[in-house]
Amino acid sequence: MIGQVFSGRYEIIQEFSQDEFSQTYLAQDKKGHGSPVCLVKEFVPCANFLREGDREFLQQIFRLFQQEAEILKQLGHSDRFPKLLAYFQYQGKFYLVQEFIEGRPLLDELVPGKPLSEEEVINLLAELLETLAMIHFYHINHGNIHPNNIIRSKQNHQLVLTDFAVFKQMLSQNPQIAGKLAGYQRPKLTAETCLFSDDIYAVGMIAIQAITGIPAEQIPRNYKTHKVIWEDKVKVKNRRLLSLLNNMVSVGKKPRNVVIYKGLKPIKIIQKTYQTVSQKKIDLAGSLIEIFAQNQLGKLLGLMCSGSAIAFLLLNPSTLYFIRYPQVLLHQGISGEAMSQSKAFARLDIIEQDLTVRSAPVSEELAKKVEGIARKITIQIKTENKHQGSGAIVAKSGNQYYVLTAKHVVNKIDTYSVVTRDGKSYQVDDDMVKKFAGLDLAILQFTSEENYPVATLANDPLNYDETRWGFLSGWPIVPENKPSHYEFNLGQLVSQEIALLNITDANSVNQGYELLYSNFSKAGVSGGPVLDTQGRLIGIHGAARVDRVNKVQLGDSLGVPIKRFLDVVNQTNLPQESLKIEVNPPAKITKNSQKIEGKNKINLSRDSVLAVNQPADKNNHSHWVNYGNQLWRMGLTDAGIQAFDEAIKIQPDFYPAWYLRGLALIENQEDPEALTSFDRVLKLEPKFLQVWAERGKVLAELGEYSKAVNSIEQGIKSHQKNLMFHWLHGNWLYRSKQYVKAIAAYSKAIEIKPHPFAYYNRGVAHYLMHNYTEAIADYNQALQMNLNIGEIYLARSLAYTAQGNAQKAAEDLAKAEQLFCEQHRPECEKK
Repeated sequence: MIGQVFSGRYEIIQEFSQDEFSQTYLAQDKKGHGSPVCLVKEFVPCANFLREGDREFLQQIFRLFQQEAEILKQLGHSDRFPKLLAYFQYQGKFYLVQEFIEGRPLLDELVPGKPLSEEEVINLLAELLETLAMIHFYHINHGNIHPNNIIRSKQNHQLVLTDFAVFKQMLSQNPQIAGKLAGYQRPKLTAETCLFSDDIYAVGMIAIQAITGIPAEQIPRNYKTHKVIWEDKVKVKNRRLLSLLNNMVSVGKKPRNVVIYKGLKPIKIIQKTYQTVSQKKIDLAGSLIEIFAQNQLGKLLGLMCSGSAIAFLLLNPSTLYFIRYPQVLLHQGISGEAMSQSKAFARLDIIEQDLTVRSAPVSEELAKKVEGIARKITIQIKTENKHQGSGAIVAKSGNQYYVLTAKHVVNKIDTYSVVTRDGKSYQVDDDMVKKFAGLDLAILQFTSEENYPVATLANDPLNYDETRWGFLSGWPIVPENKPSHYEFNLGQLVSQEIALLNITDANSVNQGYELLYSNFSKAGVSGGPVLDTQGRLIGIHGAARVDRVNKVQLGDSLGVPIKRFLDVVNQTNLPQESLKIEVNPPAKITKNSQKIEGKNKINLSRDSVLAVNQPADKNNHSHWVNYGNQLWRMGLTDAGIQAFDEAIKIQPDFYPAWYLRGLALIENQEDPEALTSFDRVLKLEPKFLQVWAERGKVLAELGEYSKAVNSIEQGIKSHQKNLMFHWLHGNWLYRSKQYVKAIAAYSKAIEIKPHPFAYYNRGVAHYLMHNYTEAIADYNQALQMNLNIGEIYLARSLAYTAQGNAQKAAEDLAKAEQLFCEQHRPECEKK
């Protein structure tokens, strides 16, 4: 074999490795620049295939071989996999030619007796899980994961996944071939084929080996339950990491094949870098999956000319966002083994978001910078020395200052005073107050010779792909014998697209509340500024969703976005040229961009601008709940849960503590425990309807869609006009494949409040029932409401394809591509 040349260019120079089903050679590419070294893998099909009567079958196997090779070729565009240079059949044998990855195996980094730190293990898991997500999207599993098959590239230090078992499984007629994986192979409880959960199990065992310093094959298992016994070998401080690892290596009658899809979320949280993925990106990924599921890919591509960028997008997924953002497929909880029955096609995400608070990638340095801006522009508003609310200085003309606040703060005819950052008080007569109809906004004027800073306004559309953070600034009400104190806290902003679906009560709609954020709000902060991470004013705080009886904030905070003020500013005498307005979005905030380590990390110390004071009365359950409420809303979830637990110890029947605890547990990926908390709420306060929705979300996350449907139906019985309940009802019926009932649920949501994605979801349900005319009608309705949603054009193209209307299908695909590029979406394929 040495010296043999394949395809006129790959010369074998030495044997590299060998196993039962393949032989690998080191070769030299004679036609490549600099004659680079590569690997030639030779596969010998099972001898049964080589019988005279099976030649045709052998050709069929080669065609399958080609399909799998094409997938590897596409994956090779990512630096997580070796590039596939060529593949061919020669004398009854199959060959792959792959890039030679210079580096060392991961096994070299896993030194027995030298465990890695938790942070190192977290980073290792994140990298490996994201890599697995890429290959599982293509409905193939690696099947041969071992630290020797994971190479740390010398060139860029990335981990590269090599030596797929897919060809060995296919060519040997033995679906359980996975190489010599002692310690890394998931025990088979039935005669099942290789599953995606096998790969997840193997990665979990690699992580356990890394954190314990014990080789995987030496870690004991319970011979009856197959449970991996490792927790006594090392003390893991991060309980989310502990829970994730146990989930990854769990073994049962139903393998946890979805753990990777849910697994990336806690990993990102643990890393403190989690960013919400664009909901629109999820949809396109779902659409592509649905194309595969409906067997429409060949038809679709056949409609398009070779120059179509969308065709290239589908044929060359390495250019698509799921290679760079593989978690887009994970957000929907897609099961790899059930990919052909994927439920990710509809917009199920838009209404299913919990009041969740990701761990904030915000440094102490950035928080101090924004706090410095906020403190200077935030004022107190009083009447007769009684605190009324807060406001923000937005303009100055000569010695005239203009303060933007909430209308309800100054709604009475009275004489007000504003107190600036230097403690000076200025009188404001009622005729110097301008109130806006249909908006919870007002402008106050005061006169001063002092030079006070003015806010920069961000006219932000508030529809964004990535997670954004905001700060709330104000002066809360304090008891008469207590001095005033300034409040400044952090929260997560909700995209307006989702916010508008969650803000449905008439009072909020009539107040112009279109800004939704998770910040903790106290009485007296109303009218205060909401700022982005550049310290720019994006809204005025109006209210919070509070249990009035127990005085606990159970939901989001609501405000009026600054763009609504700019729509009506011409109704005032405020000189518009004095406004400082910016329209660009804030710079993306990431852990890497800020070096959030050590002293720069947000903490609970008293000198932090985001410090939260512990309860003064340690025996007051309400104080503990409010303390925990502030913590988890800033992303300090573990500390928040501990505070809720303290409240429950004091008052076990205090339902707000159980409810907030459940929300925080969801964020910690402790779904079963969250479900227990929500069930407790129902026993204590069955009239608290929101818990039916949150309970349903947890059940849906666990794959219990029928139970989720039952849960939300209980809420609907008591609240027939709740838009969110009907939308969730439709989602979970859709996921249960009860498409007729899902259509009825979406129809009810549309009756309450029409929305393009409600029509879109209903159209998808029609499409899956092969009602293509009805699907197209719904897509048309959606596009009448918003012509700029690319995924709706993409979905409509599928319906046109099913009807055989090639021209309209191609037109819609072209329009989808155009919109993706105009909107700078990652789905856009640059020409």
